[in-house]
Amino acid sequence: MKRIVSFVLVAMIGISACAQKLKVAVETPGTLSAQLSGAEGVESIVVSGSIDDSDLLALRGLPKLRKVDMRKVKNIIIGDSAFFGMKQLESVRLPKYLQKIGRSAFEGCESLKYVECPGYLEELPERMFCGCVSLDRLDILNSRITRIGTAAFMNSGIRLIPLPKMLTTIGNFAFAGCEKIEMIHIPMWVGTIGQRAFANCKRLRGIVLRMDTPPVCAADAFVGIEACTLYVRHPEFFRDREPWSTINMSYDNYNGDELRSFDQSDIRDLKQNLKR
Repeated sequence: MKRIVSFVLVAMIGISACAQKLKVAVETPGTLSAQLSGAEGVESIVVSGSIDDSDLLALRGLPKLRKVDMRKVKNIIIGDSAFFGMKQLESVRLPKYLQKIGRSAFEGCESLKYVECPGYLEELPERMFCGCVSLDRLDILNSRITRIGTAAFMNSGIRLIPLPKMLTTIGNFAFAGCEKIEMIHIPMWVGTIGQRAFANCKRLRGIVLRMDTPPVCAADAFVGIEACTLYVRHPEFFRDREPWSTINMSYDNYNGDELRSFDQSDIRDLKQNLKR
């Protein structure tokens, strides 16, 4: 009798484990919903094949879903609001060859801690991580991203984000209200920093600018920041140019040593985070 009870318990545990993890191959876009019938208890899913907006809607309908692995999805474009408002979602690995993702992709994902962005991604669009209060870091250093859109990280928990070398534009409100950022390195090709881009980043203590000449910068880009040091090669070029001359910051030179140290430590942290 005890053996029968034990067997039943083991079988029930096995079924429960299977219910929490799922692998799905989508051969025809728009068919994921049918494959997820009765899978409301799924917490982790691996998706392959080709998907469309209705398939993403089906994923948003899984109330316990915490982890999504889409690395084998063939799409190079994903539409707006892909994971919008999924408050229980913790980690996402985007398609390996993804080039474009729509606005508000992760907006309001309050539990999101990690996103693996592919190297082919060209832009972080409008409100992509807005309100993602648990998102501590993001590895986009070696990506092709040239633009960070309006409010992309606004009011998020982002603390470490080595910016990609090809970046040219930081949009309006891009990092506004990100109170955990302490240091930001702005790559040499950035030519525009938008309105209130770093407004109220209250812990920001250092900004490293890799370029020799000041980029175009909105007058209120750094409003609400106190006791911040701007590290540049030629401070005299910035002191005499508006709005840099009016920003409440101290200036200092850098020789690149601090820059390399900061980037390397961030990358190590990011790689360790991926293995967890």
